[in-house]
Amino acid sequence: MKIIIRADSSPFIGTGHVVRCLTLAEYLRNEGADVSFVCRDHENNLIAWIEREKRIKVHVLPADRIWNFGKGLPLSEWDWLGTDIHIDAAQTISVLKEIRDPDWIVVDHYSLDYRWEKQIRPYVRKIMVVDDLANRRHECDLLTDPNLSEDPRGRYGEIVTDQCKVLAGPEFVIMRPEFRIVKEKTRIRDGRVNRILVFFGSDPTNETEKALRAIRRFTPKIAIDVVISLLNPFRYEIESFAAGLPNCSCHVQTSSMAELMSLADLSIGAGGTTMWERCSLGLPSIVIAVAKNQEGPSLAMASAASILYLGRSREVTVDALTEHVSGLIRDPGLLVRMSSLGQSLVDGRGCERIAKYLISDAVKVRAGTRGAGTADKPTYQLEMENG
Repeated sequence: MKIIIRADSSPFIGTGHVVRCLTLAEYLRNEGADVSFVCRDHENNLIAWIEREKRIKVHVLPADRIWNFGKGLPLSEWDWLGTDIHIDAAQTISVLKEIRDPDWIVVDHYSLDYRWEKQIRPYVRKIMVVDDLANRRHECDLLTDPNLSEDPRGRYGEIVTDQCKVLAGPEFVIMRPEFRIVKEKTRIRDGRVNRILVFFGSDPTNETEKALRAIRRFTPKIAIDVVISLLNPFRYEIESFAAGLPNCSCHVQTSSMAELMSLADLSIGAGGTTMWERCSLGLPSIVIAVAKNQEGPSLAMASAASILYLGRSREVTVDALTEHVSGLIRDPGLLVRMSSLGQSLVDGRGCERIAKYLISDAVKVRAGTRGAGTADKPTYQLEMENG
């Protein structure tokens, strides 16, 4: 079985798309699949890390030097592709022609939609899209969205075809296997705060230092773990600031995030994948949205009382953050309820469920049922088994 993954990373895009796709890739590879990535060579990306640390092949698309990111942050996620959508499709097709007849291409990119997918369609058996915005049309066979929603299928009703299978909800969060392992051993939290974890991903606005400034008044009684992404442009400033705080430890691009979350009693961080990870381990968290796409999911989880959401990063001050941290420390009962509700929503088996669908589908197609890769191939639906 051949699986191709199209995802990018950069200080603008962040690392979340690539990291969650890597989780799916490693699971599929352990099941015998041949998995590789297609990534554009944006500045400060994770391509070398994928190949060196994860030993997964990356087909590199060249950076478009005409597409100038140097004038400031892109205005929206549509700019994150870093080139014209048709150029990207043509370059990706060149890779697919070399690979020959892949079973699935997994697309996790906010800049890509049905226009790109229609061009790719003749060169791959099936297309899977990972999305959580529901803001653009798709031409795909499978769509996954981890967001909490009252009507997940209805959310995509007008922008996917009737033949598209939608797997939506927190039960489809793509989460690294260590979280499920740690979840089984996670202690029952009693609401006392002795250790705080801070992590904001690529963090283009330096929310990490804002959080440290807010909670430094609580040290040395409370220990602090700070996780810094390789793509964080403020890495050295944060390390320098943290060095002046008692009982504070820095972890750069750590592989022990699950353990750090398990040890913590409270977390301050962004929305996105790490929000789901914290919930799965019952770690109460203060969430600040560092990108527009994090606002909706964070609001939904706050409505379910599983997190404390403070709003967009530019709206959150150090003083306000300090006040909220202090308030939670004084209310252990609230922290216990947040822990329990978050853990009940996310069981950590989303990657397994999605991979099971991909594998079952590919086996059926290769066994003789023809898929929907070209116009002469009929479509079909394979319902996933319960669980």
